[in-house]
Amino acid sequence: MYLKKPIRFLEGIIPDHEVKQTLEDFLQNKDTQFEYTLKLIEQK
Repeated sequence: MYLKKPIRFLEGIIPDHEVKQTLEDFLQNKDTQFEYTLKLIEQK
């Protein structure tokens, strides 16, 4: 398995895509990460 960056101790895995949730999305109980993932899948 090829990693873009080496994993440092106690750092964890760095995500390929950073998805930030807005306050409005949070208040509306939207799962922004899940919705972003679905959009990526649809593009393929």
